[in-house]
Amino acid sequence: MYAPSLKANNIVFQKTDLALGSHSIKVEFTGIKNATATSNIILVDSFEIINGNILATGVVPIIEPTVSHFEEYNSNIAYVGSWGIDSHSAYSEGKSNYTTTSGSSLSFSFTGTAIKLLTASSTNKGIATVTLDGVSYNVDMYSSYLKPKNIVFQKTDLILGTHTIKVEFTGTKNTAATSSIILVDSFEIINGDINSP
Repeated sequence: MYAPSLKANNIVFQKTDLALGSHSIKVEFTGIKNATATSNIILVDSFEIINGNILATGVVPIIEPTVSHFEEYNSNIAYVGSWGIDSHSAYSEGKSNYTTTSGSSLSFSFTGTAIKLLTASSTNKGIATVTLDGVSYNVDMYSSYLKPKNIVFQKTDLILGTHTIKVEFTGTKNTAATSSIILVDSFEIINGDINSP
């Protein structure tokens, strides 16, 4: 906390990458000081909490996540390549986007603490590459029977902030699959929203 001159409202500690939830903080006197300091006084002026509040002692909050559902046709989702529309009563709102073409992908940025990708898994679905914040995952959409609104990818430990997701056609498939179709039905974002391009 040392400074050679008075620095009012000075931020001496901050942690900006916390997950949304309950946290504990403790500030302790140590008795040590900077070699230039004339004393070891600890002074606390205030705290700032982003997207939260101080809890009463012993209170464990019940945080109800907000779940936002986004269809595949959302205008903030950027599509590249060739995509078609498949209709089926089991799909979310009765239709989904699919591709069988190399180089096809979709992407968007969002805020939130979790994201889920839903598809209609079946015998003719392939393996997609899902890249979230630069980390890529192989996502197998195959199922031996139709599984509508199936969560094939989810990441639930995101730090509250801006993230980017991309879903790409790979042309690869499970050995049991009859095709490598990639089908996107919808997305769910927890505690957030899709961002405008």
